[in-house]
Amino acid sequence: ARGLTLVHRSPTAPEQQLLAFHATTSHHHFTPQMASRMVGGHSEAKPQDDEIMEVMASPRVLETLCVDLESLVVHSYTRQVVAGTKYQVKLAREDGTFSHFSVIKPLPHKNEEPFILGEVQDGLTAEDTFN
Repeated sequence: ARGLTLVHRSPTAPEQQLLAFHATTSHHHFTPQMASRMVGGHSEAKPQDDEIMEVMASPRVLETLCVDLESLVVHSYTRQVVAGTKYQVKLAREDGTFSHFSVIKPLPHKNEEPFILGEVQDGLTAEDTFN
């Protein structure tokens, strides 16, 4: 059987630079704050703000929901960065119920308006979670 001999050597100057660069740019500890910035991961739930209201103002979204922007109240939403941005929205209805749905905001170069993906789930409560 052949034996394997390991020889220790010091890193070359270019290898040392690469190691130093990696040590200063690597994330060694995962934090909850990083989760909201991860591509592909959903953010924590957020209350209504300018970001979601800009998305909700899309005529395609308003038409699908059969509401006008002035009467629309977003209870909360999450966002996920994919090929564009996917929002999961919890909408408070006038009758005290809630609706859940997903809105896609395409990437800017697509020059497309946000739109609702899939079906709107109606008759839910504030405690119901996104599916």
